[in-house]
Amino acid sequence: MYQGEAEAKNLEFFGFDPKSLDAVILSYAHLDHVGRLSMLFRAGYRGAVYATQATFLLMKTILEDALKVMEPPLF
Repeated sequence: MYQGEAEAKNLEFFGFDPKSLDAVILSYAHLDHVGRLSMLFRAGYRGAVYATQATFLLMKTILEDALKVMEPPLF
């Protein structure tokens, strides 16, 4: 997921067909590595995602936090 000045790039499609991938390997759980994973699946990817257990656990927290930051304020 892109942040800051490049944030508009989050809406861009990938430069490849996600259905053509065999697998995704997550090297670590920073938002710039896991943030567009849901978009990859939405675009048709159905392969495996490989990462350590710790990366998967942190990824859940990071993605939930990113959603909260993107929500409009209630006041």
